[in-house]
Amino acid sequence: MLQPPAIRVLTGLVAAVLSFSPAAALEYDFEWANPKPQGNGLAALAFEDALTGYAVGNKGANLRTTDGGQSWILQTRYPDFQQHLRDVIVLGPGELLAAGPGLFRSTDSGATWSPVPDVFVGVRHLMAIPDPGPVISAVGGLGEVLRSTDGGATWAFRTSPGIRVLVDQFWLDANTGYVVGENVARRTTDGGLTWQTLAGVTEQSVSYTDVFFTDPLNGWILEHFTTHRTTDGGASWFERHGPIGQSPIYQEEALVLDAAHRFVITNLEGADIWETTTDGTTWTLRYRRSNTRGYTDIERLADGTLVVTSTDGDLLRSTDAGQTWNNFVTSPGEGERTTIQTLRFLPGGRGFAGGMDGVWLESTDGGGTWDFGSGPPGIDTPRAIEFRNELLGLVAGYGPLGQTKVARTTDGGATWVLHSVSATYTGYVQQIAFPTDQIAYAVTHGGSGINYVYRSTDGGQTWALRNQGIPTSIRLECIFFVDVNTGFVGGGEFSSDAALWKTTDGGADWTSVPEAGILQAAVQDMYWSDATTGLVVGYRGVSRTTNGGQSWNPILHEQLLDLDFRDSLHGYACSYFDPWIWVTINGGQTWENVNTPWEGNPYDIAATADGFVISGGGSVILRASEAGTAGLAEGGAGSAPLARRHAVRVWPNPSRGPEHEALTFGIESPVAGPVELRVYDVAGRLLETMTRRVERGTAAIAWRSAARSGGWQVVGGTYFVKARFGTGEEARGRFVVVPEP
Repeated sequence: MLQPPAIRVLTGLVAAVLSFSPAAALEYDFEWANPKPQGNGLAALAFEDALTGYAVGNKGANLRTTDGGQSWILQTRYPDFQQHLRDVIVLGPGELLAAGPGLFRSTDSGATWSPVPDVFVGVRHLMAIPDPGPVISAVGGLGEVLRSTDGGATWAFRTSPGIRVLVDQFWLDANTGYVVGENVARRTTDGGLTWQTLAGVTEQSVSYTDVFFTDPLNGWILEHFTTHRTTDGGASWFERHGPIGQSPIYQEEALVLDAAHRFVITNLEGADIWETTTDGTTWTLRYRRSNTRGYTDIERLADGTLVVTSTDGDLLRSTDAGQTWNNFVTSPGEGERTTIQTLRFLPGGRGFAGGMDGVWLESTDGGGTWDFGSGPPGIDTPRAIEFRNELLGLVAGYGPLGQTKVARTTDGGATWVLHSVSATYTGYVQQIAFPTDQIAYAVTHGGSGINYVYRSTDGGQTWALRNQGIPTSIRLECIFFVDVNTGFVGGGEFSSDAALWKTTDGGADWTSVPEAGILQAAVQDMYWSDATTGLVVGYRGVSRTTNGGQSWNPILHEQLLDLDFRDSLHGYACSYFDPWIWVTINGGQTWENVNTPWEGNPYDIAATADGFVISGGGSVILRASEAGTAGLAEGGAGSAPLARRHAVRVWPNPSRGPEHEALTFGIESPVAGPVELRVYDVAGRLLETMTRRVERGTAAIAWRSAARSGGWQVVGGTYFVKARFGTGEEARGRFVVVPEP
């Protein structure tokens, strides 16, 4: 299968640091590591024929198949196009119309999209009316009914059936049609100019999800818990549904094969595919995914193949009339999605990911690909992963039930031994600190009165209580040790109170750290570059201290739950509440936001050698690499790689310092000729200008860290480098970090 293009996004708040933004923005390439080809929710399917089809969904999700759904190519152009799409129809070969916050048209099989002018309403469903044609109807989130008679180029508003959300429609011809939605189910016989209620169908406190007819007499309207049926062309309706538990509930959509035979997919409390051959009197459950929120669309191809989309981005396929189903989205554990709750990477690029229900994944390429590993036994949901080196590591989390345990490996995770942290249950281990091969610390929480700190002096095999000075009634979330003796523990109430303690004797005694200046909410995570300089994050944001916690400076007001640093300067933070990632390159003094191509909420973030990896629900693992450190994946037929802008590369970055080595600037020049390099400090002051002649292609220019003709001396700090070519085109800039001598 062709690989999707890399997805690029820029950070958005560099102007707060450098006055010469926007060229200063950090740049990242995003890659879906799990699942593949992507993990956003899909909402709708449309097929041109038995081979060529399309699936669209959230955050601009846009996939194409040319083999009847056996493989899918990701065509998302993020961040160029990131609209939530709710429906799609095929107008002709390679010509598509998609619905979302407006209407969008593609004439190149979904590779690119352009908005349809003058349509700004939220459209939920599209339908091509068969007679006469071409007539297209659209219904939307404010009760709109729109109509186009020129193939979707222009649209006219029809009289609304009411200011209510409309989610589906069905037209028998250009005049006779039905619409359904939240508390509404109505009929028109004059093309939508007037609307009538349906006899036997209530409009109060009911969510209707689908309406369809097989002929002018036989029709169905789906509601979450029942089905309304007509056999007289909509003149009257009656309920028909099997017993609860033996028939579908939370019905989303139906595929009707004939008056007696149909499939129904469900969406809200689990994802089911049901079949009836008795017009709803009896049902057979054909497929169920309890860890998927729901299925969203079902289509039947010309050759009889059935295809289904899901809220997790799954693409299911059946070639035996719905008796068996295969998922053509590939990922470890594709049979049941879960939540990846914790990540950790070693300097060599090995990565570990732990999820609910004991899921354990391992990577050997910095998080690019993942496979099942032999994870720690008895740890039902890993929450804390700490490795001292490539061989020695500790893992803990939720489980075993009613016990406080930690798993230890000395062979890089090939085998594990479970050890007791406490003889009795004292909560589940939430986080681990591992300052030496022998010394380790852990915090546990398990409710009121069950919150403890423990210390091991034999690499995690045995543990002793080290709680002196910390009340067991206060929830503990995180622990960080600068060395074997100096460490910090954080916690508190999630929404109101922060709590922090410090030890200088290896946890024998803990003293409360002043909270003044800490944004008041539980300390969820923290990072200390030394005993005096540290950061804490929580529901209210980021706070920073430079005096060991005696006073704090609020830095960022955002809802953050996790934090990781790859060195003392480069750090990353995420929030469970939105997909934004926050990045710092100066030790947390300032932060920039990075929007991701994922609609979900990260549970964890882990720093890598060239960026970060996030994980969360739906088994999602998404990797971000700083632009220039990894090439774009090759596109192919039907793919739409983003245009690559020329960028300055700098290596080594960070530098080891002026006394050790020169910095090298890598320039990819579009033409042969002069290139001008400019170096700025963080205040935006121009420090130096260098001009060199380069050939077309990649050139390397050395920059010695020594006194310059301009009269300035390179010292430790953060600088910014820009390049301009003889054509007038500017390369995207790059930060470079030089440590203090």
